[in-house]
Amino acid sequence: MFKLQEAKAEIHIAEMPNIIGNTTQINQLFANLIDNAIKYKSDQPLIIDISARDTGSLWEISIKDNGIGIAEEHQSNVFNMFKQLDSRTHCDSSGVGLAICKKIVKAHDGDIFVRSNSAGGCDFVFTLPKISKMKNAAT
Repeated sequence: MFKLQEAKAEIHIAEMPNIIGNTTQINQLFANLIDNAIKYKSDQPLIIDISARDTGSLWEISIKDNGIGIAEEHQSNVFNMFKQLDSRTHCDSSGVGLAICKKIVKAHDGDIFVRSNSAGGCDFVFTLPKISKMKNAAT
């Protein structure tokens, strides 16, 4: 919460579903994605929108920001371990946060991807089944 206040971030959270899974890991997933938005914010005031959509058998969760964004040609690499794509930010990052996100989502039988959004930032989207056969996922 302190990082959000320090970044003077505005965060909007839509109604969220009850998610079945490992509470610690799901909390880590959200924390890593929000932390990523803070680390890679632009000069504009940071706005983070969190929403969920029912797609039938899945929940689709979106964490959208108006940060510096990720070039389309690099979007497939952001979930690789120790991968930092933008050295311009000089932020304190080990390059493991998004890889951990992917591992958590996969352990919960979901998928995760990133796309650019109209605000100039990123939209990290992950899906989770409404009923999970969660695999073992030590992070």
